[in-house]
Amino acid sequence: EGYQGTRVRPIQQGGGVGQRGLFAGGSPTRNNIEKVTISTDGNTTQFGDLTVGRRQFVGGASSPIRGLFGGGYGPGAHQNVIDYVTFAHEGNAADFGNLGSTGEDGAGLGNSTRAVFAEGVNAGTTIVDTISYVEMATTGNSADFGNLSASRHSIGGVASTTRGVFAGGRAGASPNPLVNIMEYITIASVGNTTDFGDLSQTRAQVAPSSSLTRGVFAGGTAPNTSTPLNTIDYITIASTGNATDFGDLTESRYGIMDSVVSNQTTGLFGAG
Repeated sequence: EGYQGTRVRPIQQGGGVGQRGLFAGGSPTRNNIEKVTISTDGNTTQFGDLTVGRRQFVGGASSPIRGLFGGGYGPGAHQNVIDYVTFAHEGNAADFGNLGSTGEDGAGLGNSTRAVFAEGVNAGTTIVDTISYVEMATTGNSADFGNLSASRHSIGGVASTTRGVFAGGRAGASPNPLVNIMEYITIASVGNTTDFGDLSQTRAQVAPSSSLTRGVFAGGTAPNTSTPLNTIDYITIASTGNATDFGDLTESRYGIMDSVVSNQTTGLFGAG
């Protein structure tokens, strides 16, 4: 139903019917959007361009019709712009509106109607706990949703049709403490997060992927180091509780929180 992350922004066509995944932006600062067909093997090809080239997005999310890219850094400044694309029509992104503030390194998630952004780092200096949202079928600026339990960035987020879960993250600049907490929201309402459980490892920059029922968090970086991890955890989004081992990535990686797309059966982890 929606995708989440923070640097190279991936979003996927949702609703259980889509097979197209999009990867946008990246480092060094880029404006390109590339597409992949999730159900088949193969490399990405060009889809179009962002309105502003950037990396370290606040978040991304999608409906069955549209994909949104929010915030990020570049060129030379933090951005609050929200772009959108229509999956069925290849071409450049269009302006959707603005986030409440400029920022980067947050997390996005969504269902078929609403996109929710945990805003991460405000203007690259102040770590925030704020959450905002937009209605994806319209255009306009984001509105206040609520707050995380604590300020943090480099978060992963997954969603079902009704619930979103934010996991892991960093409470400050490296090597400040990382966290293993997971907390959830009800997407159709507004309000603060509620405790869900814990990841199997304390880590930041986890790569999130989800179906309508299951959320998966892969890779990341270990506490107080830049050591990459290959761990994959999973949760059942409709319940609460700690994450369970799913398996391992083919190699240890972090920074892939932004380069994941999925349909209802397959998740693709790229770059890192």
